[in-house]
Amino acid sequence: MADNSPLSWMELISIVASVVSMVLGVFAIWLSLYLYRLAESASAAGKGSADKIGASVARLDVVFDKLYADTFSMMKDTVGDMRKHVWRDVSPEVVRDVASRVTERESTVAGRFTEVQEEILWLVDSGITQVMDIGDMLANRFPGQKFVEQLLLLRDSGVLVMPGREGNGLGEGIGPYDRFVRPRRKKDGQP
Repeated sequence: MADNSPLSWMELISIVASVVSMVLGVFAIWLSLYLYRLAESASAAGKGSADKIGASVARLDVVFDKLYADTFSMMKDTVGDMRKHVWRDVSPEVVRDVASRVTERESTVAGRFTEVQEEILWLVDSGITQVMDIGDMLANRFPGQKFVEQLLLLRDSGVLVMPGREGNGLGEGIGPYDRFVRPRRKKDGQP
């Protein structure tokens, strides 16, 4: 190889790559310094905002404490005024007067309650007696068993029938909802 020979392609590419590499290195250093400065300024702005927020929170805390104290004192004053209005100083004479009125009303109510209770008992007793008298009177006028026996005798003789029970053998007993009717006659007079 000769020393005077022109550069080969490979050497030329190597030199170009190293120049590009150096340019890229310088650009990377400049970019990192630029981003560092931006981060520092953002950090300082964030710190300033955090300080302002802290100061605002401290002011709000002071305002809230004042508001709480004022609200509590207003509530305390209101309750105190209500107590003065509702629970005034009452003299012993008024207390005795009210107690005697309450005792008088209690005795009046107890006496009236006893009267009403006796009246109710009398009404119940008289009602029971009247119901028993009516039951005895009806038993004497309409002896129940004889009435049922007469109905069954009329049924058996064919004078009365129980609708719905003709010929099905269900007419042995008589219930409260059973009814008797005369049987229908045919035109020639036969049942």
